[in-house]
Amino acid sequence: MAPRRFLARPLAVATAAVLCTHAAHASVHGWDWTPTPGGQGSVSEGGTIRSLHATFDQASQRLTFTVNFSDRTTEGFYLVLTGGPSPLGQEGRYAMIYFDAFDAFDQDETTIIKLSSYTYNGGIRHDSWRDASASQAGVQFPDLIKSALDQAWIHGVSASDESLPDGALGRTMMFDIDASSLITHAPQVSGQQPWFGTGFGDLLGIKFVPAGVFEADYAADGRIEWLGTENEGGFQGEFQTIRIPAPGGALMLSAAGAALTLRRGRRTPNGDPRSRS
Repeated sequence: MAPRRFLARPLAVATAAVLCTHAAHASVHGWDWTPTPGGQGSVSEGGTIRSLHATFDQASQRLTFTVNFSDRTTEGFYLVLTGGPSPLGQEGRYAMIYFDAFDAFDQDETTIIKLSSYTYNGGIRHDSWRDASASQAGVQFPDLIKSALDQAWIHGVSASDESLPDGALGRTMMFDIDASSLITHAPQVSGQQPWFGTGFGDLLGIKFVPAGVFEADYAADGRIEWLGTENEGGFQGEFQTIRIPAPGGALMLSAAGAALTLRRGRRTPNGDPRSRS
């Protein structure tokens, strides 16, 4: 089956108008990364990263994230974004986002992408969905923020195979969310630093792990019951972002939503501050 794009919720024109209003009063930050010789590298086992792109509007707390791969091996990923420092070892401070696109690329007719979020437990693996603390003995009950059934926070999500300009066969995954509930969440396990959730300002920290195999089972309430990954890649680091002046920031965010809407019709494959303006 040729994989199709799936949009969780259509982006309304009114949303773009609201964003334009917000952007006039607060900063929108953007970040782009492409591999360069001698620069920041990535582990390509879970998919060869061609580019990464993220935007965050501090006023509306709208977050977008796009990854382009120069191959077609990735079935999903998990992600932590910070305002600069590495999240590793910092339990009870950040949200981990799970992007499950397995169904979009298997052989059946359904193309449902599942997006969920849990409090990150500070560990090196994906197991925040089953253990809220990597440092405490035993298994701590997972701290769910958003289940796979919750669509209210999702403006759009897509996963599709692409033909790249150089003729290579690639794959693109993207989400566009209202991150406010991730930012205001009260974690059940307190970290050494105050809760941050997600987003970024002048600095961005990232832990991004794509996987060649990403298979999950879900409970009736949308919680992850089991997650198995194989051939995991990896990308992490701290980066400078750019501040996008209004109305350009709002236009960039609304353009991301418009791109999702257009794709919907195609059936082709603190030490970690959010800087204020």
